[in-house]
Amino acid sequence: MHSAKHSPGQTPESNTTEVRQTADTTGTVTETMTTLAKLLTIYFWVGTAALILLLNRIAQFYQLTTGVRTYHRLFWIPVICFLAGMIRYVMIGGGFAGDVLGDILFFLGGASLAVTGYFLLKLMTGGRK
Repeated sequence: MHSAKHSPGQTPESNTTEVRQTADTTGTVTETMTTLAKLLTIYFWVGTAALILLLNRIAQFYQLTTGVRTYHRLFWIPVICFLAGMIRYVMIGGGFAGDVLGDILFFLGGASLAVTGYFLLKLMTGGRK
């Protein structure tokens, strides 16, 4: 005999079906949120890479118009590091922190962007304060 209490008109089988349907719905929501997180991660880092490439084009234009060497190709280093880090995080589940290799790639991308951006700033402003 079953000792579980049921609502009037419910059988143990109908309760099991409701629990199974709830679990299926929760699994679907989790999968949807994981997919959404991955898509937002890709969208954010591709946008970031596009902005860095805009800096690359500015540096290249400055070099063509002034004749001063800007090393505009160095802006590809942070783009590659950020995109590689993004791919790493998308492959492991769409999170944003906690993977050592992904974090190192993001750090290297940020550090190289800071150095190249500062170099370009000083070059274009003539070192003025």
